[in-house]
Amino acid sequence: MILQVLGMGFGMALLNPAVQESLGLSDAQREKVEELVSEHHSKVVDLRAQLAKKRFELRLALKDGDEAKAKKLAAEVGSLQSKLLQERTEFQIKLRKLLGDEKFEKLMRMRGRRGKGCHRGRHGPPPGPPPGPEM
Repeated sequence: MILQVLGMGFGMALLNPAVQESLGLSDAQREKVEELVSEHHSKVVDLRAQLAKKRFELRLALKDGDEAKAKKLAAEVGSLQSKLLQERTEFQIKLRKLLGDEKFEKLMRMRGRRGKGCHRGRHGPPPGPPPGPEM
């Protein structure tokens, strides 16, 4: 899996010429992908920073026993998490439209997801019987 080998995230890997070549992107697609990734990355970095700050403030409010502040901050954390998910979803929708179904699915396979499901690293090993005993 080229994306795993490169150790890159989904969006940032698309900036790699080897990934772009593997997908068979045209020059126009490469340019639009770079713009889309840059825009997405900027939004995600800002949202993650805001989210980290609010989570820290929430921990302090909980530590101090400030129930009203903790509830308010929990709602703000939830809202930021929702915005982050919405941004990721919008990015993938735009990317699919830009690449077309075939190239998008190829990218998903390169990423090890096949278009749906979970990352193995985040959610445990793939389904199936456990490995047998080693001899």
